[in-house]
Amino acid sequence: MKVEVDRLALERKYGQVQKVVVDGDLPLPFYSYGDGVGENYFEVPVSVVLRAAMGSSGKTTAFVTKVVLELDLLHAAECEFFSICVVKSAGFPSVSVDVTNGHFQMGVGGEDPDQKRVMMRIHHERVATLAAGVLLAPARDGSLFGAVLSNHGSPYVKRCEGRINGGKARMHQGRAAYGLQRKAGNASVSDTRVKDTVRLCWTMEKQVMVGPVGNYGLAESIEDECVLFCGVRPVVEMAGNMGSGKPQDTFGIVQNVRLSLHGRF
Repeated sequence: MKVEVDRLALERKYGQVQKVVVDGDLPLPFYSYGDGVGENYFEVPVSVVLRAAMGSSGKTTAFVTKVVLELDLLHAAECEFFSICVVKSAGFPSVSVDVTNGHFQMGVGGEDPDQKRVMMRIHHERVATLAAGVLLAPARDGSLFGAVLSNHGSPYVKRCEGRINGGKARMHQGRAAYGLQRKAGNASVSDTRVKDTVRLCWTMEKQVMVGPVGNYGLAESIEDECVLFCGVRPVVEMAGNMGSGKPQDTFGIVQNVRLSLHGRF
């Protein structure tokens, strides 16, 4: 009975439950050697998607229930993946979003038509901003894979449920991290690569306040910003001619990235 009463109260205050879905606009490769080594980090917007969805509604309050990230990882051998739902102060920017057409920008660069979009390196200023206050210091190998999470304040959403290839759910504290192997049970997409599908869900259950519509039809942020900070890299070194930009020369590819934002807004 209490659950139904709470549901009706939320519906009266915020409206019906709905979902906004946006997809990454292109796949991103990652490499085990060559010029592309170290391009291992990317972000997925959350708060920007909410503000874009609310831009034409005139509402200033929403109730977000959960955030879901889904993606496919194609990899030639064992690789590592992590994702953290980072919480930053208001005004923290993120990548561009087009809710009308249902996509957001994947990677950095690419403003010149001849310049391909890539993942970020650890020394990219955006990576430093995303990691600040969340990861205390790089790991022993100099990367952010396995870096120590901060326990001070609330710089990230604490609980996340993850599934690989639709398997058993696993609960993560702060950082969802997986080691993905090339083995039986993976969906083989070629003789050289296998595919793993990752699904992560962060439960929010919180009210979010936004300001009036500003530039580009976005509601202004007056509360904390959420961004999914992700990393993927090979565990092994491979031999060959990498970095040519040809799909068959890459170690792996992140593709079919989808963010689903559930709530009342």
